[in-house]
Amino acid sequence: MKEGHEPVKGRGRQDARAAERRTAMAPSTLRARGLTATDVTVVDLSQTGARIRTDAALATGDEISIGLSGVGARRAYVAWKRDGDYGCAFELPLEPGEVTQAFSSASVVRLGTPAQVTEAVKAGDNAELQSLYGTHSAWRLPWDAVAAVLGYGLLFSWLAFRYVL
Repeated sequence: MKEGHEPVKGRGRQDARAAERRTAMAPSTLRARGLTATDVTVVDLSQTGARIRTDAALATGDEISIGLSGVGARRAYVAWKRDGDYGCAFELPLEPGEVTQAFSSASVVRLGTPAQVTEAVKAGDNAELQSLYGTHSAWRLPWDAVAAVLGYGLLFSWLAFRYVL
């Protein structure tokens, strides 16, 4: 050890920051207690953690979940914060291949706010989003389900009228 350099107390057998980092600059989603799902950018990634950039207000020690496209969501803790960047330590390290696989193939769609989604649909900026919005509706039911509901409704009404009234 060089003269004047003391070992850092509180660190494990391996310095977590010594893990090889891979630049990602990829969109992702963060979930934290008390926050709705939030858009973030994963700046870089290693087996032991990630650096993310977000406007969300996180505190050191917060438990979070970060979506890593191609790998899945990972539980982590905020280790440090600086100017909108947060260092996050994974609860369990990624496998070596997962660091390479993350953000390599699957695309991530930013969540946006409900107002932004509504505007995108109205403006027709995103054809895929517009087609999904147009084909999926809570009120759209298959014809046979509608017929069954109407049939049972008529039967119930007739029975109620006949025996109750």
